[in-house]
Amino acid sequence: MPVTKKITISAPIETVWDVITDIQKYPEFIKELKGVRLVKTEGNVKTATYEVEIIKKIEYTLRLVEDKPRKVTWTMVKGQMMSRNDGSWDLKDLGAGRTEATYTVDVKFGLLVPSSISNMLTEVNLPKMLDAFKGRSEARAKNG
Repeated sequence: MPVTKKITISAPIETVWDVITDIQKYPEFIKELKGVRLVKTEGNVKTATYEVEIIKKIEYTLRLVEDKPRKVTWTMVKGQMMSRNDGSWDLKDLGAGRTEATYTVDVKFGLLVPSSISNMLTEVNLPKMLDAFKGRSEARAKNG
């Protein structure tokens, strides 16, 4: 079942876009993310493998489609312990250097993954991750 969260970021849409689409820098500000490897780029489509550590280390590959500067959508190509990881970022320019970012994710784990782990991801890690994107975007807007 998809989960959607909305945040307002005090940074221009272009700055937020740059942070969201610079996926190889994610481990610098998302503590659970241990690595991102860009596998392929073709125009506005990227394929990337993510290594995340939440209780256990898991790896998954996503296909991301960028529609600059408003939307990024992704679908899972393959993944350990999960059968689905699809979602999107939707950005809306609020003017005055502010951006509304809507994050939607639909993750389904395999049968061997307890619901407590999937709940932790959506209820605990998702808000922390959005705060990390907000902080990174606002710091970049402030420092140029």
